Amino acid sequence: MKKFSIFLAIISLVLVLAACSSNETSKETPKDETIEVIDLASGETVSVLNQEQDIEAFVETLTMDDLTMEKLPAGSQPLAKYVLHINETIKLGESQSDVKSITGAELTTYKDSDYITISIKGFDITLKAPTQTI
Repeated sequence: MKKFSIFLAIISLVLVLAACSSNETSKETPKDETIEVIDLASGETVSVLNQEQDIEAFVETLTMDDLTMEKLPAGSQPLAKYVLHINETIKLGESQSDVKSITGAELTTYKDSDYITISIKGFDITLKAPTQTI
């Protein structure tokens, strides 16, 4: 029984070390992790943020401390949508090339309004934001 326990411990250690090792040392954002900016009036993509520094700058502009959850006023007209595309989680037996890009979240801004709506997995949350955030 003792030999079996030692054998299991060694196998577990080998599996953990193999799973944690990675050949990738790059800090670049994978090309599938992007933020797509869509003008809702025309339905066209205005720009795509795919560089790590651009995505970080976008996230830093969202001051989450001052957001309050409120109901969206009637008659609010959507202005732009920011679609955050992320990579699926790599599952056991898959390689990086098997990973697909999925929509992680959507952020909608409104014309002449301080409101934003965040949609994640079918759940919508409307927040009132300070003017400098939008």
